[in-house]
Amino acid sequence: MYLKNATSKYVATKSKTFNPVEIDTFLTDCMSSEEQELHHMGVTIALMYYGLVRVSDLLKLEHEDVQVRLVDV
Repeated sequence: MYLKNATSKYVATKSKTFNPVEIDTFLTDCMSSEEQELHHMGVTIALMYYGLVRVSDLLKLEHEDVQVRLVDV
C-alpha cells in the first residue's frame, strides 16, 4: 500500500534534449574545424544522435577506428 501511495505522487520530468538545429550547428562547427579530434567528436555525436550505433558499441570504439573522409558533392 505504501508503494502505491508513494508512486501516485511522483511527477516525472522530461529530459533535456538537443533540437535538430542545435545538432546541425554543432556538427557544422565540428566539420569546419582544423582539429582532427573535433572531427571525430562530431562523427560520434552524429552516430549517437541519429541512433546509428548503440551506446555499448560506442564505448568499444577506439580513436584509430574512426576515419573522416570529406566528399565533394
